[in-house]
Amino acid sequence: MASAAPTGIDLLLARAEIHDRILAWTRGVDRLDWTLAASAFHPGAIDDHGIYVGPVDGLIEALKARHRGIEMSIHMIGNVFIEFADAETAAAESYCLVWQRYSTEDRVARAVISGGTDTSDLPIDMIMSARYVDRFGYREGAWKIDRRTTVFERAMRFDVPEDAPKNAPTWTTGQRSPADALMQLRREIGLS
Repeated sequence: MASAAPTGIDLLLARAEIHDRILAWTRGVDRLDWTLAASAFHPGAIDDHGIYVGPVDGLIEALKARHRGIEMSIHMIGNVFIEFADAETAAAESYCLVWQRYSTEDRVARAVISGGTDTSDLPIDMIMSARYVDRFGYREGAWKIDRRTTVFERAMRFDVPEDAPKNAPTWTTGQRSPADALMQLRREIGLS
């Protein structure tokens, strides 16, 4: 028989840990920190990501290859609704907006988002709205994802013209590398 769902402080701690796991995935993907992304899932977890369905380790390997041609990636998590079935099982629905820029060189990644019909010689910006529907389990002292289904709501694709406005030269610009301001800060304060 399943034990009762968490209450009081235990409920708040469980919600915070689940929310952190959801954010670990998005930050891991955006910063190309695949260890952080994988930390959101229990070993053997299954992910249905549209382009891939199977163990999360396989998804991460597929995304490593795909993200070589993605110059910029931002996952923005909005509404997160968490429900507990019992002390070891929860359902979470997270709204997500994703903005990614696909380079002109990586025809494989561009083909994925265009259904194989890409003929543009310009970078592509893709903005997608989706929901993560996650089954979380509490095992070995941690709440992590056992199964995820990414539900795609809508996608918009834009060619980025060569004369599109650029960031001002004095702005700190995001990097998908150790040169990113966040990664520098983490090294500075001893987090990596």
